[in-house]
Amino acid sequence: MTQWVSVVNWQSSLVTLFIPSSSPEPRSLLVQFDIANESSFPLIARFDFRFFGNLPNQVRLVSIQNTPMFPRKPYKCEVRLDLTEEQAKEYLNTALRIAVHGEIAHVGVAKEQGPLMSIRGNLVCGMNRPTYLEFESISLTPIDPQQEKAKSEDEKAI
Repeated sequence: MTQWVSVVNWQSSLVTLFIPSSSPEPRSLLVQFDIANESSFPLIARFDFRFFGNLPNQVRLVSIQNTPMFPRKPYKCEVRLDLTEEQAKEYLNTALRIAVHGEIAHVGVAKEQGPLMSIRGNLVCGMNRPTYLEFESISLTPIDPQQEKAKSEDEKAI
């Protein structure tokens, strides 16, 4: 099995830097990354990324469906995460870690379903330091085309 998509160029910036601690307005972390087609052929991709560990009981989801991806033309993704005051301090003073779970699937030129790539890791970011994804695991799982077709039909019905 081969996965022709990679997740690269992680970047982060604290958007709301100076808010009085008594303010109810959350601090925001802007996270940007690219999904890149590493093959020589166009692909149709769908991906879901979940960001955990920001404000209590919140999970941020980046979900893109049926997106054309061309070789050497990365798809830019962006998510804004609300942070607690303590998390904002971690970002400014040391390093902030946020759990990330992602899934990417694609269909190639020959209309063949590629494997599901599951990514688990921690986004590590901080002021004046590089942002990167510290991988815990990357796995490839074959996708049954019949299940994908049924899922697609269910989504159309909604």
